[in-house]
Amino acid sequence: RDLHYPLRRQRQMCIRDRCETCKGVGTTVPNAVHDCSTCRGTGFRVITQSMGAFIQQSQAVCDVCGGQGKTIKPSDRCGTCKGQKVVKKNKRLEVKIEKGMKDGDHVVFEHEAHEEPGATTGNVIIQIRQKKHPQFVRRGNDLLMEKNLTLVDALGGFSFKVTHLDGRELCVESNPKGKIIKPGDQKVIPGEGMPKSGRSSAKGDLYVKFNVQFPDMHILSSTEMKKLDKLGTRKTEVSAEERKTAESVVLVDVAARHHKEESEFQEQPKPRREKRTAEQEHTTQCAQM
Repeated sequence: RDLHYPLRRQRQMCIRDRCETCKGVGTTVPNAVHDCSTCRGTGFRVITQSMGAFIQQSQAVCDVCGGQGKTIKPSDRCGTCKGQKVVKKNKRLEVKIEKGMKDGDHVVFEHEAHEEPGATTGNVIIQIRQKKHPQFVRRGNDLLMEKNLTLVDALGGFSFKVTHLDGRELCVESNPKGKIIKPGDQKVIPGEGMPKSGRSSAKGDLYVKFNVQFPDMHILSSTEMKKLDKLGTRKTEVSAEERKTAESVVLVDVAARHHKEESEFQEQPKPRREKRTAEQEHTTQCAQM
């Protein structure tokens, strides 16, 4: 639901940030930073191992300076960060969620991650996770919902009300009147799907799959029999009062919707090709030989 329109969310996280007391140096005492005597300022030390007649040498991070190549006497270390140059800090980020974003999309905050001495600060990447909705299922930019119909409604027509993700009330009408709905049939409401990311007003479609509920024991009640006798008068579930606050939409065939989209695509003007003179054609052929 939140992905149907743009919104902003606050996200709080604990990161390692530069110590403001020592400005990331590790000490406030002048000239207190010295080269490590163990690794001689390289940050690494060589480990030599004897293996019979052979000698093996390997390189490891200096455990005295932690690979920094610098050391500070305990008495000279910063009282805030204890010479670590960074401290833990709570940071609040405002996540801007664009309408139409999909599950798995990312929002990137550059250089807002942990700070480490001598390293470039990384990025914070927020991944969008889409929760399941009790009524709608998302398929790309389209939405799918299911609707249960009684046998009388499937034969004689119907209308029903749907509360959309943005809070609007839709009054859904069957069309055309008298067309029978079979179990598993799908109809589509054009332009009532999810917003298309990066496009201001374009939306996908809302597909409705119908489940026809047959009477128990396959026997119609007397009330249902009377309704079948009056199929000329359509049964309406949405009252006149409810229609005042609901938008009226009409179901169309899925195949007709796809045919319309294909027709609009084929009617787009094709790029014009420039006419070439006989001399230009001759020149081109000579150049290719």
